[in-house]
Amino acid sequence: MFGMPATLRIAIVVLWAQFLAVLGLFAIYVVLLVRDPSILAFYVGAFGLIFTAALFFMILALGRFSTAARGGVFALELIVLAPAYYMITGGKAWLGLIIGLSAVAVIALLVLPPTNRVLSR
Repeated sequence: MFGMPATLRIAIVVLWAQFLAVLGLFAIYVVLLVRDPSILAFYVGAFGLIFTAALFFMILALGRFSTAARGGVFALELIVLAPAYYMITGGKAWLGLIIGLSAVAVIALLVLPPTNRVLSR
């Protein structure tokens, strides 16, 4: 992480926090899936696994200054904004705000000039 601008470093730290949260939710989901299996629950679990793995590998690639990883992170963060909106309007406003603000913060940090300079080398 040396030679990395603070904006990119902070974005990666927030992404690691998001990854740990998603990993924890995925673990809880797997326990619930084992208790009450269904085909729909299996597909939702498969999506969760793919999302979690994609986030993990994009964080690693972003740490290696990959411009392509930034685009992937944008896509994942935009996907996260939809459930955050429905949490805010559906009664879990505090959780939706935390999730939504962290996604917006990562997007903002990845478009700031110091991050752009290091990722466009």
